[in-house]
Amino acid sequence: MKFVKWLLLIVCIGDLFARVGDDCPDNYDPLNILSKKNTGIVTELAKPSVASQEITEFNVQSDGKKKYPVIGNNFNSSIYWSKTYSSMNQRHLATDQLLVDDKDKPILCPDTKEKIYLTKQAVKDLVMQGSGRVKCGNHSIFPLSYARGKKFQRKFTVTDSWWGKGAHGVAVIPFRTVAVDQKEIILGTVLYIPSMDGKTLDLKNGKTIVHDGFFLAGDIGPKVKGDHIDIFVGELSDNEADLKKQLHVIKGLKVQRVTDNAIIDKLKAMHAKDYPEGYD
Repeated sequence: MKFVKWLLLIVCIGDLFARVGDDCPDNYDPLNILSKKNTGIVTELAKPSVASQEITEFNVQSDGKKKYPVIGNNFNSSIYWSKTYSSMNQRHLATDQLLVDDKDKPILCPDTKEKIYLTKQAVKDLVMQGSGRVKCGNHSIFPLSYARGKKFQRKFTVTDSWWGKGAHGVAVIPFRTVAVDQKEIILGTVLYIPSMDGKTLDLKNGKTIVHDGFFLAGDIGPKVKGDHIDIFVGELSDNEADLKKQLHVIKGLKVQRVTDNAIIDKLKAMHAKDYPEGYD
């Protein structure tokens, strides 16, 4: 009997989520066929992962926002992002560049074990943005971060986070991580930007969020100097023009240093995790 119940549950849950069958009655309630101690199973199955929830929720609350120490009132901002690049099928000395890790060893495709070559322009872009992904072999995609080796050396590290990791050594998260000039803002500082509080933004996964204004200074950039921050926006998509219009040239930003330990701990814990599949 228990086997029959579980079989019916599996079939009908499949119908609920895939809508591919008509075998379940209209008034079917899958919780009714489970014992009380197992009634949480269906609910848990329907929930998105904790990691996915964390990086798509922007409703951190604080009563002391206006009391935070002001770092500056005249910051400018731009955006940076990550992309997925395709490795070359053949090496062309004039246009392609071998990717090497921080130990001077070639980075190999997980499927084919072939050396990874990208166009020189792709490598230049990858270095500028600081992170990205490489597609190779049988649809293997893996994230990379620029390791910032010695001068003229372009080294990379393979990471476990979809958008790579920043200079602070933690994951970069869209609309949460900013790159800063370390002479102005110490890496790891949690920031509050009042003008970003309440701003509506479209995420890559189609979800629209209203930002709470909190960010982590988790990265640096070659062009991020003085009173300037770069907002990480994840993967550029169809709304690239809108993002640049909203975020690329924002002048006169007020930037504050968060002193609320609960918010600091939340932002740091969020960035300390790995996100191997991005928003999905």
